[in-house]
Amino acid sequence: MPSRDLVQQICCAALQQLPEAFIIIDALDECNEIGQVAGWMQKLLTAGGGRLHVLITSRDKPDITIHLSKISQQQVIHLDDFTDVDIKLYIDSRMKESEQLQLWSADIQTNIRESLLSGAGGM
Repeated sequence: MPSRDLVQQICCAALQQLPEAFIIIDALDECNEIGQVAGWMQKLLTAGGGRLHVLITSRDKPDITIHLSKISQQQVIHLDDFTDVDIKLYIDSRMKESEQLQLWSADIQTNIRESLLSGAGGM
């Protein structure tokens, strides 16, 4: 198995030959080596000379923000508000469809809805 350094060297060399490249990293918050990933992305972006485009998805966590803030030429888009609205719409829809939940009081239904929303954490 090649070392990380060798893989990074190969990627940097390939980026210099490509007219344009895209990297997508999903769920960075589930990674145990965020600092290393951020450092690697910075090196690849430098090697790509503006031809590399990177999309990273993650929950908003302070350690991730600190590491990613070191990457130049970035644009951060927070989707928490949009995600929360989608989750609320989904929960409301499912609760209206449930005949069993309709038998419970409005207070209990509200408590269930709020518990689900707070527990979803944007997921």
